[in-house]
Amino acid sequence: MILSILGTNSAVFAATQRLVSIITKAIFGDAQELYVVSRAELRDHWHDIRSNPDKTFILLSNAPCSDLTDVFVETKLPVIVCHQDAEDIIKYLILDCGLDLTNALQNVSNTTVQAAQLTRCSRSLLVGSNRYATSVLDLSREIMLFFGMPADQQQLELVKGALGGEQGGQASFLDFILAQFPKWHSVKSFVGRLPDEDISLIEHVAQDYNFIGDERSASTFHWPRRCFLDGDIPGHRLVGSKLLVGPARILSYGPYMHLPPGVWHGEMQIELANCGTDTLALLDVFNGEILGAVSMRWPRNGSYAIDISFEVTESHKPIELRLQLLKGAIEGEVLLVGVRLTRAAAPRQIGVRSDIGDPSLAQ
Repeated sequence: MILSILGTNSAVFAATQRLVSIITKAIFGDAQELYVVSRAELRDHWHDIRSNPDKTFILLSNAPCSDLTDVFVETKLPVIVCHQDAEDIIKYLILDCGLDLTNALQNVSNTTVQAAQLTRCSRSLLVGSNRYATSVLDLSREIMLFFGMPADQQQLELVKGALGGEQGGQASFLDFILAQFPKWHSVKSFVGRLPDEDISLIEHVAQDYNFIGDERSASTFHWPRRCFLDGDIPGHRLVGSKLLVGPARILSYGPYMHLPPGVWHGEMQIELANCGTDTLALLDVFNGEILGAVSMRWPRNGSYAIDISFEVTESHKPIELRLQLLKGAIEGEVLLVGVRLTRAAAPRQIGVRSDIGDPSLAQ
């Protein structure tokens, strides 16, 4: 028997893993847990799985690659899909797992995109914050029935005993989670723990990536300036305007966030001041290979939007937008306001255009 649990790197995922382990041990004895990320890793384990038809395997992934999620979309393998509100996932990753903010934001974007793909499976059971009030025993019974496990009174009594008896079985799923991961829920907000700018960034990203169950909201993303990193101070977030004085170089990069598959139109909003007449720049989209690029000669002053189109086919690869100065400059500055991304069917003409109605100066 194969019991598959995939989804976001969240307290809900970790608690569901624990609950399924308790159920299988009570009913069948010890099960073997297999953590996989890709289709290739699943293939490596498949011979062992097929050679032991009487053995119970728990297949786990809280960071699946797109080719692994495709396996479940293409087949009828039943899978529990675990998810949580994006802000709660970020809290769990920072408070319980010890990730820094940059890695937490990248992680929540990736696992949310992959979990959303899994909801297309013909046999999926979504376990998320909507199950907080459900008793652990009722959720256990639902999981058992979903996987075709025996779930009569005798088996349920065994599971209830493994959960700690009547009191443990009647506890809510939220109480079950908190017993193992108390930190994330103890913090109502990060006020006093993180700078106001970082709190605002968390709230912004969390709002964009709360789209599981509403795929329409997965068609537009806004990445504010603070998502990006400073090319002159690697690892530091971009704040304020960038002086162009100096050699050709990368001005800003990142944010290493993830997008669902599809054709995307990017619009980078910038403000220019006192640029030289020969200021040459390049914007490209990179995920290990260049997905799109546009070069331009910048106007001297004004507010502009740089348009670029690209296609995402491997959604587990993080997206990087690199704004580069192609030629050394002796004057000028640029302010990256933010990036708006819209999923669409047909590419838009790329280039740079004025937000105040001036003709495009793209080359």
